[in-house]
Amino acid sequence: MKYCVLFLSALFLLASCDKVEQEDSKEDALRDGRWKMASWSKKYRDADGKEKVDNALESVQECRKDDYLIFKKSFQGELNTGENKCPQGEANEITFNWGLSNDDKEMYIYNALEMFNQDVNAEVINFGNTSFTIRYLDIQQTSALTRDTITYTATFRKF
Repeated sequence: MKYCVLFLSALFLLASCDKVEQEDSKEDALRDGRWKMASWSKKYRDADGKEKVDNALESVQECRKDDYLIFKKSFQGELNTGENKCPQGEANEITFNWGLSNDDKEMYIYNALEMFNQDVNAEVINFGNTSFTIRYLDIQQTSALTRDTITYTATFRKF
């Protein structure tokens, strides 16, 4: 009888516990899929000093629009160059490095030059399980005394 009461008490204790589901980390969410650029805007000042925003994705070569990112373990990644190759003989995959910092509010992507034209140190603007948005700067020295700052905002969607 003593064992029966002990067993029932243990069973009751286990049944009363709520399972706490832990949310996937941003790193896990990134590793769980392929990510294609859905939008890419470019904000800058024109020759008259007026702020302009252009759709930078419109200026991307057609053969680059099917490229996508795969985030892997050990902060390695793969830029897959898609079916449309430019130029002929382009590699299928290009290795890049990536990571999150500052409590996942910042992201870096290094060596994915075919997609971004530069190494990226970005602010994470928005993050969900199926999309994320980053914002990063490109500072161009236009003369010895002046620099132009271009702000890019890119949104990626999982597919």
